[in-house]
Amino acid sequence: LSGSNVKALVDLFQKVGRVELRFLVISGLYVGFFLGLIQALLSASLSPKYFNENKRQALELLGAAIVGAVTNWVALLWIFVPVEPRVFFGGRIILQGCFMRRQSQVAIDFAHFFASRVLTARQLLADLLVSPTFQPLLRRRVASFLASSTKIFKSGGQLAVAQAIADNSDLLDITTARISTVLPHTLPDACFDYVDSTLDLGNSIGHKLATLPPHDYERLLHPIFQEDESTLIAVGGVLGILASYMQLRLLAWWQRRARERNTKP
Repeated sequence: LSGSNVKALVDLFQKVGRVELRFLVISGLYVGFFLGLIQALLSASLSPKYFNENKRQALELLGAAIVGAVTNWVALLWIFVPVEPRVFFGGRIILQGCFMRRQSQVAIDFAHFFASRVLTARQLLADLLVSPTFQPLLRRRVASFLASSTKIFKSGGQLAVAQAIADNSDLLDITTARISTVLPHTLPDACFDYVDSTLDLGNSIGHKLATLPPHDYERLLHPIFQEDESTLIAVGGVLGILASYMQLRLLAWWQRRARERNTKP
């Protein structure tokens, strides 16, 4: 992903996953705190006989990286897992992935985002005109149009140009490619607005997505975000190292200040 695609993906996740983003922050706080306590207990139990200060600090940094990565991994996992509702204690507790639990609302937001940003009439026409399947059809239609130009063009110059293009394969390819590029930007906006409102892809796709079985819905939606999950997990590890390093530096400064105060007469 690059350029506008990255921005579109970020906008999509901010729109569709606004609830899940808050959940990531809150769950990261609690999970990180719990795992941090375990790390602190393990670090305190290390024997000074086998672990000097440098080794202890290295292990603390490694532990912080693991805690940060695991925290983000668990939070991301809870977004889609479990796919099907899991009922415990007679229905008092129901566990299901955040996206899965909000399927009806997420489906509508997801569909309207794509209908307004990707599946617009203008974009669909532009993609159709340059598609390998449609290009030969368009080329034949242009050639047929130019071949019948005696009925359309009145001046000899226009007729000569049309005949030259129809008889020259390279010129015909250039003309077809030019039409494919220019046509989506030549038609008036009212044409595209009419097609968009008539197709109403946002509501029709949203309804279909909302009624999908949970496993089909997860297989459709999850891959869109899956590509960046490893990046988010790695970022969690890096932030864990930075936080631990700052804590170690702060602790060293505080201990140094305490020793200085104790040595003063």
